[in-house]
Amino acid sequence: MPAPNMFVHAVYIAALAFDDHRRDDTRELYLTHSLDVAQALGPDATVPELSTAVLHDVLEDTDWTKADLAESGVEATVLEAVETLTRRPDEKHEDFVARICATPGAVGVTAQRVKLADLGVNLASADSDEERTRLERSIPIVRGALERNRGSL
Repeated sequence: MPAPNMFVHAVYIAALAFDDHRRDDTRELYLTHSLDVAQALGPDATVPELSTAVLHDVLEDTDWTKADLAESGVEATVLEAVETLTRRPDEKHEDFVARICATPGAVGVTAQRVKLADLGVNLASADSDEERTRLERSIPIVRGALERNRGSL
C-alpha cells in the first residue's frame, strides 16, 4: 500500500497525539478544532499548510515533542511552522503573535496563514468580549505580516 499524502499522515499523527483530548474552553475535540482550522484555510491551501493546521496545537497541548513529530515522519517545513505556532510558557499573546509575524520565508507564510485561520475559528467561538477583542486585534497584524512575507518570496 502506498504511503498516504502528507496531509493524511498529519491527520493520523494529530489523532494519535490528541487521542480523545478535549479543549478546556469548549469541550470540543482537539482534532475537530484542528480540522476546522485546516478547513478555514480555504480551497487554495497547500498540503504543507493543511498539515501544519492539523498539527498546530500538538506541541502546546500534548506531551509530544518536535522530535516525536520528526520521528513520525512530519516533514521539516511543517515541523518548523508547528514549532513557530507553539506558544511558549509565559509568552504573552501579543509577543506570540509578533514572533509568528517575524518568521520569514515559506515557514513564515505557512505559520501566518494557519494563525489567521486559527484566529478566525477561535473568534467564531469566543466566550467573552475581551477574548473577541484580543483576537480581532491580532487578525490585521498577522494579515499584514503575511502580505509582506509573501511579497518577499
